[in-house]
Amino acid sequence: MFKRVLIPVLLSIAVISCEKDSIIPGRDNNLAMGNPSDAGKNENNYLMNKAAYTLSYNRPRGTANWVAWHLSMAWKGDVARAENFRSDDSLPEGWYKVKTSDYVGSGFDRGHLFHRLTETVL
Repeated sequence: MFKRVLIPVLLSIAVISCEKDSIIPGRDNNLAMGNPSDAGKNENNYLMNKAAYTLSYNRPRGTANWVAWHLSMAWKGDVARAENFRSDDSLPEGWYKVKTSDYVGSGFDRGHLFHRLTETVL
């Protein structure tokens, strides 16, 4: 019940804080509202800081537990979509890195970890 209320409230705050006057992208703190799972060095909850987002990676599942980014109109861009899927080389040595061929014939598409709109300016 708590999560059902908390998530819409947090999203509402994030959307309201997106001001049209904010046109200069900044290096805002993606974890300004905190680290939701206290992610760190644990392979089930591994914290990864990227330029435009932060995530908690789960090695056994091979996917993110959660992803956080600063929501701002300043990140909206007009760069055309590019098909440039690539493995994440920042994962620790010895960890499996997903590749495009992993999706062939699986019935799944390669997904995005964060909203595409924010990536257009990077």
